[in-house]
Amino acid sequence: MNIELQHAGDNARLIITSGVFRWGKHNSLIGEILMCLPRLKVEDSGFLFRTTIITGPSIHIMYAQTILESAGYDVVEV
Repeated sequence: MNIELQHAGDNARLIITSGVFRWGKHNSLIGEILMCLPRLKVEDSGFLFRTTIITGPSIHIMYAQTILESAGYDVVEV
C-alpha cells in the first residue's frame, strides 16, 4: 500500500493506492478515517489498482496521517 501526503497551504490531500489483494485493508482504513473525520472529501477510482484521494483542511489530514501511522503504515510527504 502506497500512501502520499501533499500539502497546499490550508488544504492538503492523502493519496492511498493499493492492489487488488489489499482492498479489504484499504476499505477498513478509509472507513476508520471517515468515522473519525466525517468532513473530509473522498474520491475513489481504479480497478486493479485502487486509488483513493482524501482532501480537506490540513489539520484534519494531519490527524488522518496520525491514524494511518498508528496502524503501522508509512506516509510519504511529497
